[in-house]
Amino acid sequence: MSEPEIQRISLKHVLSDDPISQVVGLLISLLTVLLLGILGLKLGIKITIFVLAALLGYFFFRGALFLTFLTFLALVSGMLFFKFPLINHLYVNIGPGEIMVLIVAIFFLVLYFGKARIDPDPFKVPLLVIFSASLISLVNSAKMSVSIFVLVWMVIGYLLYRWMIQFGADNVDRSFDFVIFIAAFFVILCVLHYSFSPYQVEVMEKYKSVFAGRYAFILAGPNSMAGVIATLFPVILLYIVIKRFPYKMLWITVALIATFVLYITASRNGYIASALASIAAVSLITSRKYRIPAVLSILAIVLFFSIVIFPSIMMRVTTIFKFALDVSALSRFILWQQALSAVSDNFITGVGVGTFFYLPMSLNMSIAHNQLLNMLAETGVIGGAGYIILLWFIFRSLISTYVKEKRENNIKFLFSGSLIASWIGFLFHNIFDGIWSAPHHTKEAMFFWLLLALTAICTRETYQKAAGQVEREYLAH
Repeated sequence: MSEPEIQRISLKHVLSDDPISQVVGLLISLLTVLLLGILGLKLGIKITIFVLAALLGYFFFRGALFLTFLTFLALVSGMLFFKFPLINHLYVNIGPGEIMVLIVAIFFLVLYFGKARIDPDPFKVPLLVIFSASLISLVNSAKMSVSIFVLVWMVIGYLLYRWMIQFGADNVDRSFDFVIFIAAFFVILCVLHYSFSPYQVEVMEKYKSVFAGRYAFILAGPNSMAGVIATLFPVILLYIVIKRFPYKMLWITVALIATFVLYITASRNGYIASALASIAAVSLITSRKYRIPAVLSILAIVLFFSIVIFPSIMMRVTTIFKFALDVSALSRFILWQQALSAVSDNFITGVGVGTFFYLPMSLNMSIAHNQLLNMLAETGVIGGAGYIILLWFIFRSLISTYVKEKRENNIKFLFSGSLIASWIGFLFHNIFDGIWSAPHHTKEAMFFWLLLALTAICTRETYQKAAGQVEREYLAH
């Protein structure tokens, strides 16, 4: 079979933007959205928003990128088909999002074995190290079924990541459009879910007076919410900077809603990570002439919200200095000590990927609440080294791209600058958490792969399409 014939029957062609594919894709999308709404959402307003979001996403993206959009929309919709206990009281919630991730992963495998051209993975070296360490850790796993589940889900997430590179690299600004749409629907659905959920506590009874209402969310918990927002905030700020009025007001509104959702989480590291990411984003994506006023303005806004509008934010943050009386802070020190002890006892293999929960002093927590220590404890020094190498690859490539584009006066520096800020938020948040690798945080893990895919797309040496629309709007200011 000749190469043109292979391309004609490839998955990439089937998911292209030809009229027949668009009509078929729209019909399938409508039926899928209707089915998801019937199975998972009981509130009419949430069904309406989800249907409108899916339709809007279809008309904006179509093709393979729309399938990715629908996947993340389903992840943040809060719909639930069933759940099963993974580790005692910790459950894995399975909804349409997880099913869509699996479908996309299978599609990428079909594309790969269909001999279509596959874009390379710029982070294959550190990811290979991490996957290898996770495999090695199986020999010492305290709970083989949990480790295998986590490893399989990592592989599925990786395939989703490769899918996003494959179909997002041709158009950088459209890939960011996809993320900003997800960010907007994410915070809107969070507020709706919070508003229609009863005031409740679902975790530890002794925390009732402090954490009541924190768990009325669409993800696994408040720290998960805060972690996702910390990484999405820079992209929202990017669109506030580059868009013209009245669209600028739209994204300012989204930023305010995201701030409210962040406030509800009462996550201290989420507060600080989001503030650092926002300050970094403003300093990197504004011109030198306005940089200092912009940074001072964002600092003023952060202080205004945390002292005047939501004074409980500052009260919550300052309690960290009294960690001896703070159960949440004190438990982290215990978990870190347990992780270091596990590393010393299992230096090479770790205790098994996803099995931190089974350590003697894990306090019934599934993670060490520090991403690096968690990697070291579960996958040994090899996994910890892989995590450090991955971060080094990420920041090296982004900073190099950012400096080059700034020097060449290339408008794409806005994208790389916002991603640097997103990874700063990710890095700080995961000093005190590890939500991206917790075995029961399946949805949150996909946002890690989303951020990594955007980074891979942004740091490519060449783009088949320039960021034309963004450039025109930005230069029109």
